[in-house]
Amino acid sequence: LRQLCESCSWLQVRSEPGGDWSALLLGRPALFVDYHCPEDVFPAKMWQEIEVFFRSGTKYVFPGGRYECAQTLQSMNVPFLRGRSLGEVCHIVQLAISVKKILGYHRGKIVPYDHSSAQAKAKCAEQLQRFASGADEGFPAATWDNFPAYLQCLLTELPAHESGIRLSNLKSIFQARFHTTLSETVLGHTKLSELLDDAQLRSICFVRLKDNGYIVAPQRQHLSISDLLAEDSEDTGGAASASTSWPLTPATTVPVAVTPATTSPHQSESSESARATDTDVAESAEGASPTSRGIRDRDAGTSPKAGMAMARTHCHQAGWLEECGLQVQNTFLQAVPSLEGVARRRTRSWSPFRAAESA
Repeated sequence: LRQLCESCSWLQVRSEPGGDWSALLLGRPALFVDYHCPEDVFPAKMWQEIEVFFRSGTKYVFPGGRYECAQTLQSMNVPFLRGRSLGEVCHIVQLAISVKKILGYHRGKIVPYDHSSAQAKAKCAEQLQRFASGADEGFPAATWDNFPAYLQCLLTELPAHESGIRLSNLKSIFQARFHTTLSETVLGHTKLSELLDDAQLRSICFVRLKDNGYIVAPQRQHLSISDLLAEDSEDTGGAASASTSWPLTPATTVPVAVTPATTSPHQSESSESARATDTDVAESAEGASPTSRGIRDRDAGTSPKAGMAMARTHCHQAGWLEECGLQVQNTFLQAVPSLEGVARRRTRSWSPFRAAESA
């Protein structure tokens, strides 16, 4: 449908938030109501009348769609909606659900909030109890003692070509992998997206829009050079720190910028060119080094620039970047001679996905 609209000379297609889109007639003003807007532009008296109407005890049941619900309300000729356009009523329905908690959903229908699943879930979340869904198959519920570790494990096990887990599939994947039910109410939340935005999980994951759905992606972390060198020093009995020939600020932290690899011919040529340049620098360093290869040079005289080139060259030679399917930008290391040893040992001992996940 979108392709058909884009091919029509009478229409202008626009992308909308949340992966949505719209088609507008050219030459006509776009006098539409944005029912996604969270701003309440309606009078307080109207909301009071709506609350009295829906909390009178009558169990109203409306169609599950915002548009159909607004049409039904208009047909009831209720006094607080007289003179309102259909777009305004759609906006009122949206605000009543998402902000005012006057309406809610129950089994696919829109009902007064007191009879909705959202209200029942809110009570369960307050008491840290499981909201009965009938899909847990008797498995225990995840708790804050194990949920962060389980979630990090799931994200670590992602294939290299996957950037995250679809939010709609997270519960079923979690249950199949750990034989544990993921219940947001047991963890104190009414929505799964709100749970994943909890402060205790922000260092592990984040939710973002991809294509037409939301995914749970591993959180991008920062690489601390001082921590990396200290860890490598422990592994090698202190040899790595002795080879550092230029000063580092203890708190120096370099962000590791990771972007998905592309396969365009232009970028492939650029990658090959950069690789060749790095190899040339490494070979130049090799000629001045007493060792057999430039990337193994730990002499104090090695320059930072040459050290970075050596580390990058070794990463390419080890196949680390290609296996991960990633391109690491030039800022990934403020290279020092000892860092090439760190990179070499880690490419041997880490799986490609774990290396990318650490970055």
